[in-house]
Parts: sequence; C-alpha cells; structure tokens
Amino acid sequence: MFVNAQQSPSDDDRDQLAKVMQDKADRKIMLGGAQRRYKTAAGRAYAKKFIKALRPSLLAAMLACDRSRFKSDASHDIIFVVAASGKIERVLQRAENPYGECVGSHVALPETAPKPPSSPWFVQIHLLNGPRDTGRPEQPYAILSLPSERQRLTNRCSQPLAIARRKLMVER
Repeated sequence: MFVNAQQSPSDDDRDQLAKVMQDKADRKIMLGGAQRRYKTAAGRAYAKKFIKALRPSLLAAMLACDRSRFKSDASHDIIFVVAASGKIERVLQRAENPYGECVGSHVALPETAPKPPSSPWFVQIHLLNGPRDTGRPEQPYAILSLPSERQRLTNRCSQPLAIARRKLMVER
C-alpha cells in the first residue's frame, strides 16, 4: 500500500494498515506461544497428536503443490489456535513464496483436532518442499517434509507387499 506523500491516507488505507499491523502482532504472539509450548514435554506430545490428526490434509496440500514447480528448499509455516474442545479457532499463515501460496490454498481442516492440554493452545507446523536438513539443530516447532512422508508411505505399502510376496512363494 503506497500513498502519495502530498495526500493524507484515506480511512480505507488507515484500516488496511491497522489490519496489517494487527496481523503482524498476532502472528508474533502466536508464534512465540507455539514455540514456547513446543519446547515442553506436553507441547511435543500434543504436537504429535495434532499432526497425526491433520497429516492427511497437510500431505494432500503438499502433494497438490507438485514439488518440481517450486524450489526444493521452499517452506511454509502454519500456526493453529486450538480451543479446549479441540476446535481449530484460527489459522494464521502468511504465504511468503509461491510454495506457501499453493499449500495454503489447498489445506482443508478437520472439524476438530485432539483436545489440547490447555486453551488456547498454539501449534506451529513448518512444511518443507524438500528433504529435512537433519544437520540443523532441533527447531522449536513440528516439521513435515514431503520426501520423508513419501518414504514413510512407501515403507508402509511395501512391507505388506513384501510379506504377501513371501507367502505366495511359500505356497507355490
């Protein structure tokens, strides 16, 4: 939003600027809350349950955003505010790159998530387009990376298939 220096901003411009400033302040508060909670044992345990409930939706969004279209190090952060009942009250995401815009447009949230230890509960999930850098120190948030999720799905599918093949060979 740009305003000519010689003209005073309109009410709409002031309202838009106030909303942007409030969104930045809200994001900073929620981000800090999510990261502080994730550093606790209860926070990590809840993040695992939360991700398990949202994994299908998040993976579908990540898969919809074909990896080859975006830089392999592209990422997107989503902060969820969860009520005591498990209802996701607010989702804050800022698309800072084309990958983030794509993922953000494809995320479908469930009606409810697991009930948090207290309310409101903040959860930050960092979505990676490429592989997770295991050399980096532990981060104060949950991370989902598409290559590791693809590998997990492949392992789940190939193990039963390998067992079925062995049974067929024994039965022959």
